[in-house]
Amino acid sequence: MDSDSILQLRSDRLLVTIFLAAISLPLLMSVLSTDKSISESEKRTLAPKPVMSQLFSDFEGYRNSVEDYWGDHIGLRELLITGYSAIKVLVFNISPNDWALLGKDKWIFYWGAGSNNYTADRDFSGRHMISRTRLDRWYINHMATLEHMRTKGAEYAMFIAPNKQSIHPEFLPYKIRQKSGKTILDQFAEYLEGKNTEGFYDLRADLLALKQSGPVYMRTDTHWNHEGYVLAYRKIIEWARQHADGIPVSRSDQEFELEHIPAMTGDLGGMVGFASYFAETSALATLKAPCAVQVENISLQKYGAQPQKQATRYRCKTATKKLLFIHDSFGRWIAPLLAEHFKETITSNFGSPIVLEELIEEFQPDIVINLRVERQLLSLFPDYPGVTDDFIKSKFEQGNQKVQKIQLLPEIVKCVNCDLRQYEDGLEIYSHNEDPFLEFDAQLLNNAGTEATVKVSLISEQLDELKLYFATEGSPVFSEDNAVSSPIQKEVNTIYLRIAAETPFKSLRLDPGMNKGLYYLSYLGVQYETN
Repeated sequence: MDSDSILQLRSDRLLVTIFLAAISLPLLMSVLSTDKSISESEKRTLAPKPVMSQLFSDFEGYRNSVEDYWGDHIGLRELLITGYSAIKVLVFNISPNDWALLGKDKWIFYWGAGSNNYTADRDFSGRHMISRTRLDRWYINHMATLEHMRTKGAEYAMFIAPNKQSIHPEFLPYKIRQKSGKTILDQFAEYLEGKNTEGFYDLRADLLALKQSGPVYMRTDTHWNHEGYVLAYRKIIEWARQHADGIPVSRSDQEFELEHIPAMTGDLGGMVGFASYFAETSALATLKAPCAVQVENISLQKYGAQPQKQATRYRCKTATKKLLFIHDSFGRWIAPLLAEHFKETITSNFGSPIVLEELIEEFQPDIVINLRVERQLLSLFPDYPGVTDDFIKSKFEQGNQKVQKIQLLPEIVKCVNCDLRQYEDGLEIYSHNEDPFLEFDAQLLNNAGTEATVKVSLISEQLDELKLYFATEGSPVFSEDNAVSSPIQKEVNTIYLRIAAETPFKSLRLDPGMNKGLYYLSYLGVQYETN
């Protein structure tokens, strides 16, 4: 064998050795290294070790657990992730995580999903269009909740913490800023113009004014900085003092001290996976001499929540009123500050209406505050138990209103997939299949305009769902966009449905239920404002 062949052979062996070492090193490191429970680069909990007993009881689940575990604990994983992230960020200026958007001057924005099919990019560009019916329902539910809380002896307000990009769009990439549109909050604010906005507080204007002296959100985090949350705390206390006597004024700047964090990487820095590059100087604002003391954690399981859901109780001996503070992650720094102003404060990031109803009944707060981030608007106005119907019922036949009772006669009502027969006070409806509906004469709604409340009295032989469709001059075909619904109980039901549209109503369609069987419709009335 000549010298060139020997040299080539040695070179090939060296390459093979390097290749085998490279693919074996992660496995070797996995065996030698200790398990971690948290990924430092991704800021998340890693998959736990598989449970051997699961192999015999649930083989498919065990196999998935093994795959998840090895995927999370393979040797050199942290180094490889950091290296991959560094290349994408430094070389291509691209975030390795689709939910984190890289902006100017090392700013990062949350650009992912939320509840009810929400996405930040669609919202910022104005592609989350909200129907008039939905906006109207939000408003009705908010005002109903406000009145309902007052029946419980509490004043209520919802405060909106803006999205980071709503306050600091100047740090977004230029191509993103150029595509800005009407956000969901913009649409709701426009809808509220000229209406009673009691109990609804949008913090955008206050934060935009404050940012003239510096940023009010953290560069690497979704949330506001200490400047932002101290302002929010003061606005909440200012509102509370207007609605209840004996609440102390908010604390002055001199009563706070700053705990400086020299190299912080927030939740978004962790999502990018190259956190050290984005590290920023930050600070937490805390009170020098707090009155409020955290006394206990309260399990919400007894109110019907999952066992892990909890609330926190604070007490301050020098105050007199009681506060219930419901919040998302934007409220975690504010909660101990608000507790300074109340004899007793309960705070929780769990806001189920049914749980809240039970908690309010037992705790009997003077003030109820709901603080939520802007991106949660699509799910912020739930139906509290019995609240909305009671509210609409209280408004029916009040003030400058006209109620038009619709004649229930078989000869003037079109029945599809069903038979009609006159009975004592109305119509007996026999459904042939699972899609019965009644259409009413278009002339019945000539004077109703664009907002109305419809009252329906119906007897059903089973649990079901009633749906009301309305056609308008702008949308003459019945569709799901112009529809409202309500569950119905077995036996007698009296239902109030609020409808609203951009253009005047033309006709109604009532689906008495979704199932085959008998229904008895005794009343259908439309209430609307008169000029």
